[in-house]
Amino acid sequence: MWERVAFYDSKMISEQIGKSERYKDIKQVISIVITEEESIPGSPNYHHRFTMYDSVNRVELTDIIEVHTLELCRIKPEENDDRLQYWMEFIKAEGEIELETVALRDPLIRKAVVRLMELSSDEKARMLYELREKERMDIESREEEARGIGRIEGRMEGEKSTAVFIARNLLRKRIPTDEIAEVTGLSLEEVEELHNAG
Repeated sequence: MWERVAFYDSKMISEQIGKSERYKDIKQVISIVITEEESIPGSPNYHHRFTMYDSVNRVELTDIIEVHTLELCRIKPEENDDRLQYWMEFIKAEGEIELETVALRDPLIRKAVVRLMELSSDEKARMLYELREKERMDIESREEEARGIGRIEGRMEGEKSTAVFIARNLLRKRIPTDEIAEVTGLSLEEVEELHNAG
């Protein structure tokens, strides 16, 4: 995970420099990793900010690359009261009641919740439209299939009528019933029924 983050951050840095550009023109690259699992062992905090930092002398070399980790599993609503915490609760919220609770805490989050509800209702409308379209297409497909089956059944009935007509003619010529069955495609029982019917 962290090697991948370092790779993509480095790539975003290197892609900023063309032949005529200078290093001082590089813009900061910030990665934000939001996870439901604990990703930073040994720390109880839900938010971490990593840069190029000397941990012995406690000095930051540069923040040209900055990685933030946000662990949803570590937030405790009753303990913190800050905007980042609210956004984490917004991300983690499951259902309208939880979203409305978070929306009461901050006007910006309230706007985000309203927009999310609008998008959700648009999504529901789109899904209803797609379901209606699918049902219409299914009905058309079933009707087309029924028409196809009707044509096949009609053709099969015509073929059977022809086979019966041929079988009767062959019976009049006293051709054995097993040969008639083989020639016409009728079963031996069907040919014998025709023979018995006269």
